[in-house]
Amino acid sequence: MFAWGVLFLAEDSNMIGSVVPTERQYLIDTVSSILSAPALVQQVVSRYKLAGSVSDCYLVGSKCNDTYQVETTDGNYYLRVYRHGWRTQEEITAEVELLRFLDWQNVSVATAIPDMEGRFIQRVRAVEGERWIVLFGEAKGRVRPANAKRSFRLGQAVARIHNCTDQQERDGRRFEHNFEDLILNCPNSSGNKLILNGRDPLPAIEPFLKHRKADFGYLVGVGEHLSRKIKGYHPKTAPWFGVCHGDLHSQNVHFDEDDNITLFDFDHYGYSWRAYDLATFLWDQFNPIHPPVDWSRTAKSKRTRYWNRFLEGYSTLRPLTEPEITSVYHFVLIRHLCFLGMVTSASNFWGRAKLDDNFFDTHLDFIKRWLEVY
Repeated sequence: MFAWGVLFLAEDSNMIGSVVPTERQYLIDTVSSILSAPALVQQVVSRYKLAGSVSDCYLVGSKCNDTYQVETTDGNYYLRVYRHGWRTQEEITAEVELLRFLDWQNVSVATAIPDMEGRFIQRVRAVEGERWIVLFGEAKGRVRPANAKRSFRLGQAVARIHNCTDQQERDGRRFEHNFEDLILNCPNSSGNKLILNGRDPLPAIEPFLKHRKADFGYLVGVGEHLSRKIKGYHPKTAPWFGVCHGDLHSQNVHFDEDDNITLFDFDHYGYSWRAYDLATFLWDQFNPIHPPVDWSRTAKSKRTRYWNRFLEGYSTLRPLTEPEITSVYHFVLIRHLCFLGMVTSASNFWGRAKLDDNFFDTHLDFIKRWLEVY
């Protein structure tokens, strides 16, 4: 059964909430809707045999996708409602299968839960069109601040993912993170316009800097510089190139009280140089999306310590070459350009209020400072 959500103008002027009496009905074009939590429980969650009864369901956040927490008497689950046009069914199936494979390989990840008929993916019809839904188990623990021990363990966890996927055949249902041509206008695999880790960051940013042509020209120069740096530094083969989590920042990692780790949110998983996953960890230590960045000697010393421990953990399971380590510093800026491309391309549903001159001043400063220091 599909869940339909349609907004009509009221025909009866006496009806509560009527606008203008009319004989015509209008379906309002919608960029992205927020689905009703009670309706999700009734029409989607009811398809699953959960350990406990549902006590609550509510929207946790709306970013690339909408996430709902489902609380039961025996633990929590998470519904991911994919944004219309963001992922195809085949791409989501590949993500679910990767998580099952990693779980089978004893990598601690939050896996998808099948419904009572063994299906992992549900489909509903929203105002804007078809949307896919997957129910995930809980990632035990919570987001915790970085320290030396957690950095080491996260490095090991990332190396396990890279190692155990080396022997897998390339899954054509998932995309390649194209970082070699940062200034090209390349559509992503789903054909939608939302930036995905390396596709179209600069064309998406350009409209916001129409009145700052010199600054946009600077970003184009940075993109060309980074493209030259990574072209041909290693072949696109294992162990340097392969499955990457794609969004390995601190909000997608949970630690329990004993610092046991669980990774989740593989929505950006694709194929790229493994150095990109490492760079995302380093980028996150600067927390550039919540400025100002602390460039003090004390902060730099702490970041360096955590970064070195992350590399040590990774290297215990997977050796790194010098070119790989060097390339990480280029991939940090690539990650930041992709972040800027993401927020600008998604402004039609995330909003533009914060994408002002101060926003771009701050992020241009981060890029310039990074190039000076690293």
